[in-house]
Amino acid sequence: MRVLDVGSGWGEYSFELGKYVKEVIGIEPYKKVYNVAIKSKSIRKSRINFYNCKVEDFHTKGTFDLIVSLTTVEHMSHVERSFKKIFSLLKPGGMVYVTAPNKWWLFESHYGLPFLGWVPLSIADRYLRITGKGRSYKDCSYSRSYFGMKKLFNQYPCEYYFHLPDEKAAYLGCGSRGFFNPFIRSFGIKLIQRMPIFWSISKGFIVVATKNK
Repeated sequence: MRVLDVGSGWGEYSFELGKYVKEVIGIEPYKKVYNVAIKSKSIRKSRINFYNCKVEDFHTKGTFDLIVSLTTVEHMSHVERSFKKIFSLLKPGGMVYVTAPNKWWLFESHYGLPFLGWVPLSIADRYLRITGKGRSYKDCSYSRSYFGMKKLFNQYPCEYYFHLPDEKAAYLGCGSRGFFNPFIRSFGIKLIQRMPIFWSISKGFIVVATKNK
């Protein structure tokens, strides 16, 4: 398989994927974490290459069997343009695997502040400064709701579904620490299994899409 890791960061997932596939290309627009990836000792004996650019500015020969975009949607200022490029780089029958936080989850996923993702950007910036958590929320402000994610994927030539993980698996969501988190995770998964409309208040999403042949 040939794999594209969109928003590859310092290469955590790229290096893991590289153990099992023919080739991995990581795309990372932030120079600081890109530099960490290319300096990693793991890259010396791997078939992994990193590029410092946005996915919409990336050019390559051929297409990919699998494209992963893990917690990057909320950082994409032009998400429709980004995913248009992603699907153009995907071969027919290829798969896109996406994880993303839910805009309407009570506690914002990056800063842990209640209602941060609900308010206008100017108020969110002020909220961050008052709490001492940061200066600007703009970079993380592009997350989408359940219906927003559906609207996004409906634009592209694919079949997609929202995937529920195994209750005991490690995944982006309520973690295993704390007294209530395992209960909330288990209860939430069972609730969505019975009534998918509860995806609308889940902490985040796993979306699996297959490009039409």
